[in-house]
Amino acid sequence: MITQSGSLLKSLRQEAVALFREGVAAANPEQAVAAALVERSATLEQASWIILVAFGKAACPMARAAMPFARDRLATAIALTNRENVEPVYGVEVIAGGHPIPDKGSIAGAAATERAVSRAQHGDLVLVFW
Repeated sequence: MITQSGSLLKSLRQEAVALFREGVAAANPEQAVAAALVERSATLEQASWIILVAFGKAACPMARAAMPFARDRLATAIALTNRENVEPVYGVEVIAGGHPIPDKGSIAGAAATERAVSRAQHGDLVLVFW
């Protein structure tokens, strides 16, 4: 009896660890964006131009994940994040803003985002990640 309950406990523990790992992988911003864009590849292909804007702590990883999907039709790309999470992303204007209190960087990021999305024309696609 002890062997069976020990075996059951081991099996339940392995299943719990596997579920935890799946949850962590699903919450990975780069993986989540890539998966979402694969599902929407037909929409991406129909776009004349793509405007990409990403906000928040995961803005840079999300923008990086989207770039392979948007690069051929990319009009502009902006990632607005806090200073601690700034990292270079090829082809993306990365802007650091204050958090939780907005600062000059936050205002510059909002202005850059407004300029980018205001250029959208009929047939363009604006991708927003946050």
